[in-house]
Amino acid sequence: MQSNESLKGMFTHFTDVTNNLESLEKTYSNEEMVRKIIRCLPKNKLGPKVTGIEEVRGLKKLELDDLLGRLLTQEIHLKEDKGESSKKGIP
Repeated sequence: MQSNESLKGMFTHFTDVTNNLESLEKTYSNEEMVRKIIRCLPKNKLGPKVTGIEEVRGLKKLELDDLLGRLLTQEIHLKEDKGESSKKGIP
């Protein structure tokens, strides 16, 4: 994931790549795709969230769409927290 890329943009790019691979008869299981997404995430921003997801849900049971929803929620919370700290004058 690029530093200036949103999660939604990264998921869109990932889906495009996996769809193109599928057309070449290379398919991945849901668990493999979840693991690949988690490996690309920035550890400094989403590391604690990913750890929580791994411990509570387990990667074998986690659907790709569910992962996206949880990560997008976290991204929104991080943006809100950043906005509040900048309003208070905290860098």
